[in-house]
Amino acid sequence: PFALNEAERELLVVGDSFVEGHACERDDANFPSYLHQMLEGQPNVVNLGVGGMNPADYIDFLDGLSVSKGDVSLITLYDNDIHLSKRNCIQTIRQAEKYEIYIPEFCKNTKNMISKSEISFVQKINKRIKTVKTVQLIKESLVQIPVFQKYFYRTSYRNRWNDFDAEENKWIRSSLKVIKDQMREKGGEAFFTYYPNTNRISVHDERYKIWLNFIDYVTENDNIAIADPY
Repeated sequence: PFALNEAERELLVVGDSFVEGHACERDDANFPSYLHQMLEGQPNVVNLGVGGMNPADYIDFLDGLSVSKGDVSLITLYDNDIHLSKRNCIQTIRQAEKYEIYIPEFCKNTKNMISKSEISFVQKINKRIKTVKTVQLIKESLVQIPVFQKYFYRTSYRNRWNDFDAEENKWIRSSLKVIKDQMREKGGEAFFTYYPNTNRISVHDERYKIWLNFIDYVTENDNIAIADPY
């Protein structure tokens, strides 16, 4: 519930908890704060990061904002953005009445859908203990070992970024097109990037290769440019 200044150029940094950067907020050390410092306030940087959100939410955000000429949105994606919950499916069905958004087949029957953090018994335990720092460090180490990757839900949905026939992949690509059109219709512009996993910042990380494949595909087939954060 806030109004943008029509006389001022705004850089809207849209994303999830990595953009929000709640733990770093008091020190002005989160992602949007650094952008604001680098740009010296021109344009004004607005942090629109909200934990647990994804492109279905970003479309709603931009629909409700008074974006004006010269404003820019920086849509910051993350690995789990390609997961669709029951809530996201309901959003997507509603948005498809206004925009050309692909509705995944499984969204037409949301009765048995579950949250991305409640997919298995192990993950239910994970949800309750993941706030412990030691547990976080162990998890991030184990997920780098191929034999353990199948036990982590993030690995299953991560692969969907390169499965261009997957229902989720079709949905997210159509959503990015809508966001691009949303900004242009209001006189602004949309840019896209993604937030790399912070536990292993390396061009040799397998996750980086997956993102490069996705970036190449949408650039060639959907006319959407995604900036490589590296």
